[in-house]
Amino acid sequence: MATRVDSNKAWDLVDDDLIQYNTRQYENKYRSTDFIISNLKQHLRSSAHYNILDVGCGGGGNLYHIAKEFEKCTFTGIDLNEYFINFAKNQHKLRGLKNTNFKIVDFRNMMEEKYNIVGSSQFLEVLDFDKAKDFKHMCFQRSDNGVYFQALFTEKPLDYEINIHDHIYNKVVPYNIFSIEGIKQIASKYNFKLTQKKQFIIDVDLPDNHQGRGTYTVKKQNGERMMFSDILNLPWYFLYFKKQQ
Repeated sequence: MATRVDSNKAWDLVDDDLIQYNTRQYENKYRSTDFIISNLKQHLRSSAHYNILDVGCGGGGNLYHIAKEFEKCTFTGIDLNEYFINFAKNQHKLRGLKNTNFKIVDFRNMMEEKYNIVGSSQFLEVLDFDKAKDFKHMCFQRSDNGVYFQALFTEKPLDYEINIHDHIYNKVVPYNIFSIEGIKQIASKYNFKLTQKKQFIIDVDLPDNHQGRGTYTVKKQNGERMMFSDILNLPWYFLYFKKQQ
């Protein structure tokens, strides 16, 4: 029987892979970040204040751009990696952002606090299956209004457990793909309903110039671009769930 992967071992560390990734997000706002912002604008009223939890925020680069866009909201970023939480604190302070704060915490060890909205960006898919199951439930338990995920999903009733053995950085990295129907069933237990589902179709060409993991694009006959990391197709979606009254 195969040994279960512990995803914390891939992310609760400091290596060149993670440093480069987290630094790049500040200097170059990704198309995926613009995608998240455009979708959130459909759910966050510009005049309203929301208390938002961002789980698995890493070095805070993605959250930096989102928080700048929604200045009236208060964002709390959590991650178990102390180095990158401190990195996020320093970067946000250096760049003058006032509506974010950060905590070093594993989401499974959170206190019972509630938030208006609980969200995550490119986090669910890099959790091992056991933690992913806990995380899906936690999001709906901790929210009193909305939950969003930007992650790898399929519309079929299938979950794909994918573990990449990265010999460049000597670590095992989950890149799991989860069933949208499966997460809808969990949401319904907490009286949440899926109100938006949108696939991310990138609008620029990305070259395949990576030594190992890294996103590149391939054009389909209809002109749409598919995203890959090596041989793995990356079906990114944005899902938003609304609490039913």
